[in-house]
Amino acid sequence: MSDALSQCIDLESGSRFYRGDLHIHSHSASHDVTDIEMTPQAIVATAVRENLSIIAIADHNEITNIQAALKAGSDAGILVIPAVELSTPEGHLLCYFPTYEALASFHGRLELADRGLPNSRCRTSMHACLEIIKALGGFGILAHVDGGNGLETNDPGGSPHKVDIICHPALLAIELKNAASVVRYSPEDVDPVRTQIGKERTARLGLGERQYLARVLNSDSHTLNALGRNAAQDRRLTRYKMAKPSFGGLQLALEEGDSRIRLEDEIPTSTPFILGVSIGGGFLNNQSIHFNSNLNCIIGGRGTGKSTTFEAVRCLTGSPSDADVVDSEVWPQRLDLFWQDEAGEMHTLSRPMRGDLVNIDNPLDGPIAFEIDCFGQGEAARVREQAKGDPLALMKYLDTFTHVGEAIQEEQAELDNLLKIRGDIIKARKNVDAIPQTQRALTVLQQQLQAFEAAKGSEIIKLQRSLATEKALKTSLQEKLKELKLLIESDNLNESLTALRTLVDTDGIETGKAEAAEIIAQIDVFSEAANLAKTAIKSAYTQLHKTTLAAIENWTAKEQPIRNEVEEKRKQLEQNGVKLDMSHITKLASDEATHQKTLINLRAWEPHLKALHKDYSEALARRWTARRKVSSLRQAYAIKASKALAEVLSDLQVKLQYIDSGYSEEAVSIIATAMTWRTSNYVKARAIVEKLTIPGLLNAITKTQYSSISDIEIEKNVKLFTTGDAKDIIAQLGDQSVRAALETCHVDDLPKLMVTRRIDEGPSPKYIQRDFSRLSLGQQQSVLLALILSSDSKRPLIIDQPEDNLDSEFIFHTFVPVLRRAKERRQVIIVTHNANIAVLGDAEQLIVFKSNSETSKIVARGSIDDINARDAACKILEGAKEAFTRRARIYGIS
Repeated sequence: MSDALSQCIDLESGSRFYRGDLHIHSHSASHDVTDIEMTPQAIVATAVRENLSIIAIADHNEITNIQAALKAGSDAGILVIPAVELSTPEGHLLCYFPTYEALASFHGRLELADRGLPNSRCRTSMHACLEIIKALGGFGILAHVDGGNGLETNDPGGSPHKVDIICHPALLAIELKNAASVVRYSPEDVDPVRTQIGKERTARLGLGERQYLARVLNSDSHTLNALGRNAAQDRRLTRYKMAKPSFGGLQLALEEGDSRIRLEDEIPTSTPFILGVSIGGGFLNNQSIHFNSNLNCIIGGRGTGKSTTFEAVRCLTGSPSDADVVDSEVWPQRLDLFWQDEAGEMHTLSRPMRGDLVNIDNPLDGPIAFEIDCFGQGEAARVREQAKGDPLALMKYLDTFTHVGEAIQEEQAELDNLLKIRGDIIKARKNVDAIPQTQRALTVLQQQLQAFEAAKGSEIIKLQRSLATEKALKTSLQEKLKELKLLIESDNLNESLTALRTLVDTDGIETGKAEAAEIIAQIDVFSEAANLAKTAIKSAYTQLHKTTLAAIENWTAKEQPIRNEVEEKRKQLEQNGVKLDMSHITKLASDEATHQKTLINLRAWEPHLKALHKDYSEALARRWTARRKVSSLRQAYAIKASKALAEVLSDLQVKLQYIDSGYSEEAVSIIATAMTWRTSNYVKARAIVEKLTIPGLLNAITKTQYSSISDIEIEKNVKLFTTGDAKDIIAQLGDQSVRAALETCHVDDLPKLMVTRRIDEGPSPKYIQRDFSRLSLGQQQSVLLALILSSDSKRPLIIDQPEDNLDSEFIFHTFVPVLRRAKERRQVIIVTHNANIAVLGDAEQLIVFKSNSETSKIVARGSIDDINARDAACKILEGAKEAFTRRARIYGIS
């Protein structure tokens, strides 16, 4: 680790998420624990090994092991929460307290029966327990609510006393058996009764829009082997966000569950992130930032260097920036950047003024560019402008934040292969189509030669034909001999062997070093054998070439007597009054031999054409399979993003979908040209492509389905084509060349992004629906950011002033909810002036800049829970604490 990196990671980086297991049973205190090793000390030691920072021993109705656990936890550096699991009449309840004294006081007020026995129970009602918990400063969690002895299992439905329990202020969470549980008590719950109970809880407690009961997973372990693991025995429980482990931090995390609680089953095991940046020289001289792996908000007044920091971080992408600040007079003389990849390896990179990024750890082979999603100032405006001339601009932009890139490359490769085969078919078809014409020409030549034979020149014609045929054979022999020479002299084998050897002849192999040496040795043996064989082949070819040329020379010499015989016979015929045009006969015989040779070559294309058609059919199927894969990936992202946004947005519904293969300007042109439609009628071709899609159109052509065309509507009950039109379209597009053009044209999915907003005016709410293109620039920006944050991408996301063009209400209702949801799924770094983003976004780290006329420096850093960072942020974002409190008084908010 470099000194610069070491100094950087020593800096404060704000809050983080800690692994916790808040439901553990111990031996002697829980009657059903038979593992004698489940002592408080062993439980704490196991928790350390399982990387747990927060634990709670919650025995059935007993607290005898809690003090020992608290001491063991204190010695080991683990937070142990005093707790107990009560078997109440309504179901099991987990109870947690800030101190052992509070727990003991609570325990002393309970009416317990048959203590220590299998039927041990608490006769005090669950609601009464919650009342005592509240008075003692603790909180409750419904134990395995969806399992045995859980409240939902014991008391399904919505009885009044159950509603009272769910709506109690001391109840902060529900414990689930697995992350896929449908029990939520929120709008996402599949049970309308539970959904209504969740609404009632929000109303009774005066909670915010997204403040539902937190959902947690614990081990409920009765053995050491099960500790720190869920019901499926996976190390996937719950993470709790706080500055450092504490009871108060845990309680706050549960109250703010949408941003501070994460079920490990629902988040990546690890993510790559930007570790930090260190700046030397320039406006931000001697400033360093240790970034949090979650939400970082860089705040400060105008001209404090926030955008300079943004551009500095963007250097990690390896792509040039067109920002004016880069390499300007305020730019760092030396910029050090630190990155941690998904495997946990750290990288140090450096960039001098006007220089290139260099990997300090490994200058030769180390990575110098990393995948980072960037949303700079004016990004939405650029997408908006591009969308005016390109309907796919939105899709292309969203593609950069999804995992569709590789599938697009596969699709393009299949399309290129299809086009190549199509080109080969055209060439082969041209040759096959030439067979009849060549056959006719050969027949005419043969008829002419037969006419000469009828004129008593049969013997001469026969000899002349023989000479012409054999001359063509000798020419073919010499051509094949040259092809054989090129094949023998090719160095492809040696190149392949060299490439093969290079793969294993490297210093980078450790585990398979002996095996690599064995492979290299065998490659060398094969190379030597190949070289010997090649020498022998070359020698044999030399002899073949010499023998063949000599034989052809002798062959040609043997033809001379025949030529003499032809001449002699010609003279005899002339003496008998029969005159033959020998030059013409020679040409006819030569042409006959040439046409016969050509015909043989052309007929060889017939099986080749048949094989090409088979290859084309298979390649076409692969092309559409690859096309569907791209479409399905996009559609899966659209469904997931729309669902994720529906879970966090209240008065706004964003629906993204893609019309599978519903866009192709190339196909529009092909259809319009085939139908001889003018430019004004391109709308018809475009309607066919969008409504029917290219695969649908090709299917209609194959099956002659006129109704597929005639059923196309431009609006409800208004059809674009008659049945007669449909028949004409199917006939024209069914032409072999037109159909092939449609099969090989470039096709894409057509994105449709609709935004529906609820307006509560009058007796019933109204819903206003708009296409993305009709939204304001600010609304478009907010929706884009929400979609980006809802993607599956684990790449860090850096955003520069997303509040531009947005009003605070829209930020609060659309951007902040998805920002809170992104935690532990990816790192986000935002440059902002907006309090809603930094404060309500629940930033893990605030980085506060302040400047004078010459330099700028970081005056505070820490989480939103840190007093210094919070006060500094309040001063900048709210205009000081007094300004904030005065506005509150003016608004009538106390």
